[in-house]
Amino acid sequence: MDRSRMTKVVERIPIFKGLSPHRLQKVLDICSESRFGAGQVVCEAGDESSEFYVILSGSLSVRTTAGLELASVGQMGVVGEMGVLTNRPRSASILAAKNTIALRVGKADLYQLMDSDGEIGLHIYREFAHLLCDRLRTNNAHLEQFYFIVEDLTANPPE
Repeated sequence: MDRSRMTKVVERIPIFKGLSPHRLQKVLDICSESRFGAGQVVCEAGDESSEFYVILSGSLSVRTTAGLELASVGQMGVVGEMGVLTNRPRSASILAAKNTIALRVGKADLYQLMDSDGEIGLHIYREFAHLLCDRLRTNNAHLEQFYFIVEDLTANPPE
């Protein structure tokens, strides 16, 4: 994808949206395009967290070590950011649910960029905080639903 087209795509990605054109170009300098075929493993739980991905097309499946799908992440979604931000190993495995094109952002390059430009660092951390809070709210709602189901089954066991 040429740079001007990539700029138009990246400026719409929520974690980068609102950056000045100059800062957006700095972000583009550390991005590369990755392609994954359907069924291809992107990373395994326990792997080193050396990058995160922003999905441009296709979808990635986030799975537990037992194979349970935690999330299906599509266009403009982000995967792999938790380990990059916390400097911990991957907490889940990621595989391509279908052919996928993603932007890859390496941890070392990201940290260097955020250290050299505090405005970019603040923006990215703020956006990641919003992203993770949204996920937490969604998971809390799911847990509440499961709690009510368990409570109902406990109070009214099947015969």
